[in-house]
Amino acid sequence: MLPLNRGKTPQGSSEGRQYKTGFPALADRLAACPDYEGFVFRRFDRVSAQNLLHLESKLAYLEWKLDQSDYQAIHIGDNETLRSIRTWEAFEETARDKSRPENIRMKIIGEIEETLAKYRTSHHLPDGHGHRVNQPKIVEDALVRQHQIATLASPEDRVLEVLRSQSLNLTAGFAAKRLDEANRRDLVAVRRPAENDLLSRLLQNHWIFKVLRSLPPKS
Repeated sequence: MLPLNRGKTPQGSSEGRQYKTGFPALADRLAACPDYEGFVFRRFDRVSAQNLLHLESKLAYLEWKLDQSDYQAIHIGDNETLRSIRTWEAFEETARDKSRPENIRMKIIGEIEETLAKYRTSHHLPDGHGHRVNQPKIVEDALVRQHQIATLASPEDRVLEVLRSQSLNLTAGFAAKRLDEANRRDLVAVRRPAENDLLSRLLQNHWIFKVLRSLPPKS
């Protein structure tokens, strides 16, 4: 149940610390929920999708630039370029010369490496039984994180109603609109409800005394 906040210092907080407004006050109220019921946040689906599209498009462009560099090295390059495309040591040495095409090629490779680090990472994935598989697998980290976020449940109406009441006038600007109805589809509850049976959900969502006890006192 979401607790009342009467301006007292939360249990476990530093003595004398009392936040009345702003992000510290809001954070105290959310952290005071023993079951993490107040941990409701936006997942930013639109900007997450745009970020993935940007990374994907950048990698596609870098892939094209690398292909062009490969073609020129094989079909147009001199003997030193041909040696560099077959031997890493020669490539690394030749790339130090800023007048050589290998210098540009090395920069392209470095940019690809940096962008890939944002788009994917190497993991030892679990085998489904809690163990780590021996062979490392490459997973698209940004895609996997987005998939994990997408599986989070939306907050219950009861929880959202209480949070809106407790967050009132604590923050301003865009932060004050985080729980607005316009963002309803973008909100996720970090904590999944422990009780999923129909009767428990019915009592939890419609038991008026539970809702009223969760609301903060009027000033």
